[in-house]
This record gives sequence, structure tokens and C-alpha cells, in this order.
Amino acid sequence: MARKSERVGRGKCPMCGDRVTFHRTAGGMLNYECDADDCGHNGYAHVGGACEKKWLRSIESAPGPVAAPVPVPPGDPQNPPLGATANARKSATLLG
Repeated sequence: MARKSERVGRGKCPMCGDRVTFHRTAGGMLNYECDADDCGHNGYAHVGGACEKKWLRSIESAPGPVAAPVPVPPGDPQNPPLGATANARKSATLLG
């Protein structure tokens, strides 16, 4: 049984600018087919080719949920963390 193509993301059609969904085939090629009634353009790009790189840059969103970044608490310059290197602790004590 053949593997279905994987959804890579959505971007603009290189011909008409309407939104299209880019897919990656089992062989690694990137493809799309425009759903606009007046366009219907489709295309394939080989792995590592200039066209593939251009299309990947144009992708607006990747599939799946995007995790929110974890906030990092500010550090105390007077008391470096225990995992700090010896040079960082030494320079902190020389400055303070």
C-alpha cells in the first residue's frame, strides 16, 4: 500500500497568489495543487532544489499545534546559578 503524502503547510500559489497546501510525497518531492477555479496550477519540486527552498520559505504555517515558549526567570547577577562555570563565578565575584 502506498504511503499518503504528508502535509507540510500552507502558502501562496506561485501563479495566482491564492492559498494552497504544500505536501511532501513518499519520495521526498514537494508538491501543491491550486484550488482556485481560474488557476488550477500544480507543481512539483525536487529535494534540495531552488524551487523547493523558495516554496518552503513561502509557507505561512506548519501543521500541528505550536507550543508556547517557556518564560525564563531573570537571573541574579550577584549570585550566579550553581551550574555556572568557574570563570563566570570568578568574574562575578571580581565585579561585585
